[in-house]
Amino acid sequence: MAKLSAEAQQIVKGTAPLLKQEAAAVTTRMYELLFSNHPEVKALFANAPNNQNEILARSIIAYSENIDNFPALEGALDKIAQHHVNTDVKPEHYPFVAEALLQA
Repeated sequence: MAKLSAEAQQIVKGTAPLLKQEAAAVTTRMYELLFSNHPEVKALFANAPNNQNEILARSIIAYSENIDNFPALEGALDKIAQHHVNTDVKPEHYPFVAEALLQA
């Protein structure tokens, strides 16, 4: 993973307060857009918990708060990666999520 500049890290870190207020709404909308734009990925979420949007919201907040301290995220990132492997998420799916997240 490419390291962000100190300036970029501060921009990301500066989003944390707003994310804490709006992340659940953004991720709820993100999943709506994702499933609307790419219905083929909905099957990947068949066993997702009902609060999947909140889980993603907490992950995004943690990332923004720790952008300059990746060791603090290692355990969570390992868990997410393992879950994605277990649910057959493919590299080509990630741009769909990024697109929907940016739209949301």
